[in-house]
Amino acid sequence: DGEGFSTFGEGADGELYLAGHSSGRIYWVTEANACTPTDYTIDQSDESCAGAMDGSLAFTGNDFSVQWSTGENTAAIGSLGAGYYSATVTDVNGCAFEAFFTLSNEQPPVPPIYETNPGTLATDADSAYTYQWYLDGSPIPDTDTTAYTATASGDYQVEITNEAGCSSISEMINLEVVGTGMPLLPVTVNIHPNPSLQDFEITGRSTFSGELSWTVYNLQGQAIATGQVAPQPGFTLQLKTEDWAPGTYHLRLSDGKRQAEYPLVKL
Repeated sequence: DGEGFSTFGEGADGELYLAGHSSGRIYWVTEANACTPTDYTIDQSDESCAGAMDGSLAFTGNDFSVQWSTGENTAAIGSLGAGYYSATVTDVNGCAFEAFFTLSNEQPPVPPIYETNPGTLATDADSAYTYQWYLDGSPIPDTDTTAYTATASGDYQVEITNEAGCSSISEMINLEVVGTGMPLLPVTVNIHPNPSLQDFEITGRSTFSGELSWTVYNLQGQAIATGQVAPQPGFTLQLKTEDWAPGTYHLRLSDGKRQAEYPLVKL
């Protein structure tokens, strides 16, 4: 006669436990190719900053193959950006399971930029960041501050950088600086070429009958050249730039009560 059996439970991986009626023996029954947990470890490295594409994922272990959602079938993949990834791992018995991953980065949010007072720009303060202000795409030296008082008209931005070296830059805001209490000077000006690799030729005329003073300012607000022109019947001004560093400058014309300002871009 065959021995009778009684079941009395299942293991964590689905194996069946039996007890023999006459022998008292305990039996463990599994499928011929039972799926048991694969022995592996996973190494995950996040992307450092947005766009760096230096994240990675790697399985280590023996006797399994990997198929990634990216299409690769190696145990390790690299050059990854922040995002969601998955992998199908198959062992030598043909048992497969899926693993899911999320890679992130330390990219700071895009900072806001706004005008707090006429001529003064600001962004939100956070001790975790350093700050850099820009005028017309050029960095303004020594501007690691959350607020900046403009000395020239143009397009301003602020960039923030965290301790990881990741940066985000604000939207552009246009600011017109015409001087405290000074209305706009009625003058017609042409600048050629602009941008320029060498010198600027500036021609213009105005209904003003006296002399106009002119001043060129760098991004620090420092006057680097100055002079006077007679606006009638017209004037021509040659600006020599051999000593100028590449960047954005501003030409200011004034009759003492009114003024006008124009950007100059030295390449």
